[in-house]
Amino acid sequence: MIVILYFDKNYIWWVPILVESFNLYEAKVKFVFYTFNLSNKQINKMKELKNVIFVKNEGMEYDPLEATSWLYQLVCRKGKFIIDAMNRYRSDLFINMDVDMLLLRNLNDLKDSMRDNDIGFVRISEKKIMSGFIAIRNSNNSRKFIEEYYQKAMTGKLKRENDQPVLASLYEKYKDKMKFVLLTRQYLDPTYGWEINDPYILSAHKSYMGTPPEKYAIYKEILERMKKGKLFKKKWYQQIHGSWRSK
Repeated sequence: MIVILYFDKNYIWWVPILVESFNLYEAKVKFVFYTFNLSNKQINKMKELKNVIFVKNEGMEYDPLEATSWLYQLVCRKGKFIIDAMNRYRSDLFINMDVDMLLLRNLNDLKDSMRDNDIGFVRISEKKIMSGFIAIRNSNNSRKFIEEYYQKAMTGKLKRENDQPVLASLYEKYKDKMKFVLLTRQYLDPTYGWEINDPYILSAHKSYMGTPPEKYAIYKEILERMKKGKLFKKKWYQQIHGSWRSK
């Protein structure tokens, strides 16, 4: 399994704890990084992390003529990173994910499901698919899907509608021609439906989880507990999050 991450210098501080969480539960994973505007020192730090096999850094500035924000100037390129990684390395399974995440347990269920399917993601509605976590089996169908996703995401001015809505429209187009794994929203949303099941992944993109330093501190404390051999419990997040928000 190869995990593909893309990030700039403003998100680099999340990387070590995500890598460390994978080393706890998916020790055989390999990481491929697509980075932007890192210094040589930062690049070397990334290369030193365990199981990182490739770091490609590019210099790129925000272009308001190309995109509505720096975020979408990067996000809309993720299909390019996925295809590049699939061309460089042989693996049965690739996972592209946001860097501000934390793995909470092994992905055996997902790996089993993806053996006979092409793409896996969280579908919210007919117009929205979460693009922060995409599982890709190395198949001809998945390659064509990701290539089309990249081409359409990069069409016109890069904006919010070029990302998750494009994924959703492609799913509707190919749902009867390809094999998809539709993950439950609880898979990576830490505050949604906890009464139903435990999340596999914490995702820090929600603003109501606090400021970035608060989120990072929560992740660090959860990671330290897991490093001591404790299995993640829902109440950890609720307790830690509540204590930070009360300060």
